[in-house]
Amino acid sequence: MDKKKKNQHIFLKTIITILYFLALVLAIIPFSKYFVIATQTQTKTIIETNKMPDVIPKPQEITAPTIQNILSGANNQEEAAIGQIVIPKVDISQPIYVGLTLVNMGNGVVSLFPNRLPQQNSLTIIGHHLGFQSLLFGRIAELTKGDKIFTRYLGTNYEYQVESLEMIKDTDFEKLEDQGPQWLYLITCEASFETPNRVLVKAKKLESQNQQKMAAKMEQLRSKIKVENTKNYSLIFLLPIFIVLILTSVFLHRVWRK
Repeated sequence: MDKKKKNQHIFLKTIITILYFLALVLAIIPFSKYFVIATQTQTKTIIETNKMPDVIPKPQEITAPTIQNILSGANNQEEAAIGQIVIPKVDISQPIYVGLTLVNMGNGVVSLFPNRLPQQNSLTIIGHHLGFQSLLFGRIAELTKGDKIFTRYLGTNYEYQVESLEMIKDTDFEKLEDQGPQWLYLITCEASFETPNRVLVKAKKLESQNQQKMAAKMEQLRSKIKVENTKNYSLIFLLPIFIVLILTSVFLHRVWRK
């Protein structure tokens, strides 16, 4: 092969390689935010406080999370959660934050009405529904009557039992009115795309139990859920990345071999 043809050949290989990586990046971008959230869930150490913060962040308009929001939350190690919610039926274990912000919604779930305390008022918790069902509140639509929900809120543990699940509109504010301390409301979008529909789970508080036993039970359930989520994380996120790396290596080898 003469020098001119060799240079043309190298140029063609370079163009093919660039196009391949551009296509790969475009395919990865939508996937990346889910990967960051899942990785954060698996690895981030949650700081939890028993006190309501002196300053609660102003509510923001909540939209689908972007990779910038999620990375911002991942880098924010000082934001303390005020509690934890554990739902064993659907393998949910998420920190509860105060302040309806994009960062908090990407880090976990949020207490929608921070001025309401579960000893005196209904507790309302909102979370994102993302494309991957195993993230945040993506699976609460699978709950049925009788399923258990455990929360720790400002240091006190509570146990609830699901009473109902219904679809409401985002304008049905009366559905979220304070009905007393026996009620817990969970809210998420019907789907991962923009929609006026919301899933509302209503659960009733069970009789008070020994706080130490409830705390131990919650930790046991959290550990079990983490093991299950680690398996899902490996299957849904790490395995595809490994496969893509192998395919990329094979592709580059075939394109650039002599």
